[in-house]
Amino acid sequence: IACLVTVGTRSSETPLHLSVGRRPIAASIAGGSRREVWAGATLFLDASPSRDPDGGLLSYAWGCSLGGSPCRDALGGLLTLPSDNITAFVPPNTLPATAAGGDEYRFTVSVSGAGKATATFTLSVTVVDQSVPTVTVSP
Repeated sequence: IACLVTVGTRSSETPLHLSVGRRPIAASIAGGSRREVWAGATLFLDASPSRDPDGGLLSYAWGCSLGGSPCRDALGGLLTLPSDNITAFVPPNTLPATAAGGDEYRFTVSVSGAGKATATFTLSVTVVDQSVPTVTVSP
């Protein structure tokens, strides 16, 4: 393809090389890549900021790890997150508090689309022990 460029009264033909391709998927979780939550709180995960710039339909897969192992709930069972939903949530009182300076929960969303490479985004979550202060009022 050639392009005719005119500047003032001068014109010149310049070769123009076009590359047409599919743009990659961008995976994201609303709220950024780090979060701190209270033990006992519900953790909402939202991958709606993820995009296919070419407008394709997306599929979602959620995962969780702690120290390189799959996440376990407060009772020791494997934490199960929904498959193929744009959002996920962890119910209250599910995640035990993480030790200060210790490992963080790493929630990942893998976003895929037809004929495209899967994109992954990771959210690091620290669960803080919630101590309720005792207040005494005396007359």
